[in-house]
Amino acid sequence: MTGTKGFWVRCKKCAHCWIVAYLPIEVGTFGKLCKRAACPKCGATKPESPKQRDGDLIDDAQLSRVTQVTLTDAAGAGYPLPSEGGAA
Repeated sequence: MTGTKGFWVRCKKCAHCWIVAYLPIEVGTFGKLCKRAACPKCGATKPESPKQRDGDLIDDAQLSRVTQVTLTDAAGAGYPLPSEGGAA
């Protein structure tokens, strides 16, 4: 599926993650899919939206690495880091 990104959800009960929809999609259709989403593993309803970037799941360790790389790249480009008095 070229040009599409999966929108992931996580079951609050068993922590299973799955793609509920592929974006871009009409807002109304997206809302219906999310409202009706049920965990394929345990059947629980009302999943939550985990951290994700460009259609990929991000755990806390990955998020820290992405932030670190972004700050490092910004410093290399001459932008001040927050610890150097730059904007947060």
